[in-house]
Amino acid sequence: ASLVYSQQKGANKNMAVRLDKHLKKLAEVIKNQYNVDLQKVPGSGAAGGLGGALHVFLGAKLRSGIEILLEVVNFPEKLKHASLVITGEGSFDYQSLYGKTVSGIAKIAKEYGVPVIVLAGSIMVSAKEYEPLGILATFSTNQRPISLREAKHEIAKNLKAVSRSLAGLTKEICNSLK
Repeated sequence: ASLVYSQQKGANKNMAVRLDKHLKKLAEVIKNQYNVDLQKVPGSGAAGGLGGALHVFLGAKLRSGIEILLEVVNFPEKLKHASLVITGEGSFDYQSLYGKTVSGIAKIAKEYGVPVIVLAGSIMVSAKEYEPLGILATFSTNQRPISLREAKHEIAKNLKAVSRSLAGLTKEICNSLK
């Protein structure tokens, strides 16, 4: 998990490699001490390995966070009355398509025939990759090419601007359908 996700959280490549090495060592110790191979337990690397620790030391059952969230908010019931879902992600990338919030939302929305629009700071996947999930379109929240530091500083202003544009677009589409 560290090689995949730590760089999103601020680790550089060298740090990610070191984290991965130490987590593999920890998994080896746990396998020897508790006879549980965390490298074969889906979800055990989530939240920096917290899922694996809770599984081994407290007997927790691991479930996808998005599955739990969608169940708690009764998302399928809300989709029965929805025409469109708008969701977001900091970086809409390959990982977003498999097991993250966006893909969980899109999967259920597709079952109900509700299109999804994704707002993201950066968009790293093509329409060819996201359309099969039921995602209609993506929009970057950044108004111009900027650094991650600038993007974090300007997020409120940029999110407001892209939301205003999206609202104008959907209003025009709805008016043209009348």
